[in-house]
This record gives sequence, structure tokens and C-alpha cells, in this order.
Amino acid sequence: MSKLRTIRRNVERKHDEDVEDETIPDNHLKLPVGQVLVSPDTVKGEYIAIPLLGWFARRLKTRIPLVMIRFMLFDADTMPSGIFQVEFPVYPETEHDTLRYLEDLGWDGRIWPENPGWPDGDEVESANLRATLETAGLSETLVFPPKAEGAATTAVKVVVERETGPFVMPALEKATGEEKHYDRFRELCSRRWN
Repeated sequence: MSKLRTIRRNVERKHDEDVEDETIPDNHLKLPVGQVLVSPDTVKGEYIAIPLLGWFARRLKTRIPLVMIRFMLFDADTMPSGIFQVEFPVYPETEHDTLRYLEDLGWDGRIWPENPGWPDGDEVESANLRATLETAGLSETLVFPPKAEGAATTAVKVVVERETGPFVMPALEKATGEEKHYDRFRELCSRRWN
């Protein structure tokens, strides 16, 4: 079942139960969709998120390209709180915003292990990333290296609106300025969409 159909069903269920009103925006097909995949406790509210994996996919039936990112969630005390996945649909109106978001997370235009570079040379990081890829059933990932030697990967704030099931997230901020990896982004999208 598609995530958007699940979202619609969840909205209908909420209306039937007289729970707080939740509506699906008209442009919902172009908005990111988030979902908590794994959590030891209840996960809802604002969290700090660090990107773990990223890959290209496509929406079933419509074949709309998607950028998928899997994050590790941390609470205010920086304790791990769960794994959160977001799918970003790539339309002509959203591709620049999605690319800018990837670059803000630290994406350097590479797919690992296809392209050499971080985490190559760091046996522990390489082994951890390989194990994470294997667990996720992936063979490659977008790379979000630390900005400087010894620094941490870029963290962002995310708001988890539902404990279970997918939910529509707000649109990404409009991209401003020039993207560094636009041609690479388009090339990777084309290669994986066709």
C-alpha cells in the first residue's frame, strides 16, 4: 500500500474517532513524508537528527523520483531515540530545494562505496557504514561526511508528528544561491529513475 494512501486512511480514522483534526494539503504529493521505523520508546515531538543513509528510489505507479534519507534521532539529552526515514519527492518545483537540503546535510556529491573518499581510510567508520547498509538492504548510499577532520556529521531538527505510520511533513525551505552538485544530482537521478 502506498504511504499516501496510508496517510489518507489514518486521517479518516482520526475523523471517525473525533480526534484532533488533521488535513491533507492539496500539494501533498510534492511534500516530504516521514515515518519512524524503529524506536525503543514513544517517539513524537522535536528531535535532533543525523543522516545515516541516503538513496534514490521512485514512487510506485507514478514513478516520481524520490530521495530517501534515514536519520538517527536523538532527544534533548542527546540519547538515541530511534530511526526516522523521510522520502523527498523530486519534481521540477522541488528538485532545487531537495538538493540544497542534501548539501546542507553535508552531501558532497558522492555515492559510497562507488566513489572513493570518506569513510575510506577509517576502518571503524567504513565497517559501521557497511553494516548499516547491509541491515537496510542497500548496496550504496549518499555520503554525509563530517565538515572537518574530527567533527561530527551535520545535525538538523525534525518534528515527528506521529508515533506510527507515515505522515506528511512541511515543505523544505526554498533554495537560495547556487547548488554545488546540481549536475551530479541530475545525473544520479536520471540513472536511477530510468
